Amino acid sequence: SLEGAGTLGVCRLRARVLEGRLGQDHPFTWATKDSLASMLRSAGQPDEAAELFGEVLESRRIVLGSSHTDTLRSAAKLASTEREVGRLQEAEALYRDTLAKFREALGFAHPETLGIAESLAQLLRDQGMLDKAEPLYREVLRDRRAALGNLHVDTLRSLSHMAYLLRAMGREQEALPLCREALAGRRATLGRRHLDTLLSLNNLATLQHILGEKQEAEHLYEEALTGFRQRLGPAHPDTLRIGCNLAAVFRDIGRWEKAQPLYREVLAGRRQALGDGHLDTLSCMRNLASLLGALGELEEALELHQEAFAGYSEALGIEHAETVESMWQLAALLRTLGRTEEALPLY
Repeated sequence: SLEGAGTLGVCRLRARVLEGRLGQDHPFTWATKDSLASMLRSAGQPDEAAELFGEVLESRRIVLGSSHTDTLRSAAKLASTEREVGRLQEAEALYRDTLAKFREALGFAHPETLGIAESLAQLLRDQGMLDKAEPLYREVLRDRRAALGNLHVDTLRSLSHMAYLLRAMGREQEALPLCREALAGRRATLGRRHLDTLLSLNNLATLQHILGEKQEAEHLYEEALTGFRQRLGPAHPDTLRIGCNLAAVFRDIGRWEKAQPLYREVLAGRRQALGDGHLDTLSCMRNLASLLGALGELEEALELHQEAFAGYSEALGIEHAETVESMWQLAALLRTLGRTEEALPLY
């Protein structure tokens, strides 16, 4: 916005003036550059923010030393920004160095130390290094339980992270009690309609759906969907995601009359919010098409399968696994319709 651009301009000018008058190594210069970098990051300019965070970090290393807590906080800000722009190796190196120095300066169980350990664990998880992320998540959860108690919001967040990781590792039974504990804790401390509570509802429902506990999943998804619609509105991406999850449960338990209108609602919402070619839109399109095929509404199913295949081809390329799956679904429906000549080139 113009107002935001004006505020950034003022902050840029202030940073230049202070650096000119006081020098790059003055605490006022650091504070102003830090504020400007944070504003740039919030404004969607993380590359420039990373440059500024890096300048402050180098200056603090020279003046304060590499193990000073203010230096370490600068390193943490830079690591987070490097992660945001996709420079994951640089972010990992910064997080590891910062974590080691925070442990030495503040101790293993200090809140700032645990925050860095959690950030490093998330980075490792996002890179698929699940085995390396697990001991960090366990350490953070253990120390937060001990220092903050089982119902503190940070402990409950650690519970959710640990459960998510275990689910990603295929250890759903281990994740289940953690999901239940996180949900119960958030209901007790935050209330039933807090967004974190609603996210915990979705997480537990997803896990129970995976484990085949579909009736339990249905009730939890319904509660989550009602809450998200009230808090965020029916067209919010999170609301639509819960709706899609609930529709999948309805489909799996054979309640197709409830799954179809929900899939249609989600598809319409995603078309409007994300566009026809967004991957989330295409996924919902395929789900609805498959359901319509099972219901015998073959012509509409064909149109949706054709649109989904074209969308995946454009977004991901013809050889991507999602595109190939979409192509097979389209070919199978064409064969069902007796249009074998059109189906054969797709196999």
